[in-house]
Amino acid sequence: MKKIFIASLIFGVIFSCQQNEIEYSCDPEINKIVEENKLEFSQISVNELTTYNVILQKAIFRSWDAEKKRNAWLEKLFYIQSTFQLTNSEYEHIQKLVDHIDADYFENNNIQNFQNSRAVFAEEWINYAINELGWTEKFIAFLVFRLYTTQSQFETELEFTNLEFEQYSMYPAPENCNCNTSADFCSYSDCQQNGCTTTSGCGWLWSDPCNGSC
Repeated sequence: MKKIFIASLIFGVIFSCQQNEIEYSCDPEINKIVEENKLEFSQISVNELTTYNVILQKAIFRSWDAEKKRNAWLEKLFYIQSTFQLTNSEYEHIQKLVDHIDADYFENNNIQNFQNSRAVFAEEWINYAINELGWTEKFIAFLVFRLYTTQSQFETELEFTNLEFEQYSMYPAPENCNCNTSADFCSYSDCQQNGCTTTSGCGWLWSDPCNGSC
């Protein structure tokens, strides 16, 4: 995979999300990258995906079919189970999530028809993780709101995001679609509704629409 064309995108992209015709990203440049490399991106592993900026990760994720999306999350969760030092309760809780991600989980019809039950499962799963396992919101976000396989990858994103926020905090926040207002993780604020919408790539297992900005 050639990554030269990613260099200018490797850290945060500010963009407007006011159009409906762009399929993979609100940013035309990122959308073009995914369109032109869709076949190549369809063959990469989760570890390869996470070498890119999170905005590009989500755009690539949107270009995948339902089976590829499911396999990506299962690959990530299996890796966590096999490499992290987990208690039996923690391992079983992650396994409960693995079992929840059935074969049709990322099919559009499944997402629409079972939206409420999926939301209930997500809320209960997160509440148990916080109240019974003592997991932090950051660790939960690493597990279900990002596809990173190591916490250091997530920390790198957060460090840069916070630095960027400090540098531009005196200016109005850019209008972009990078989070879901119902369930998502923003490192320095809540996800705010701003009228934007993309079909998926945010929130719980990136199966929710992006309808706000951090």
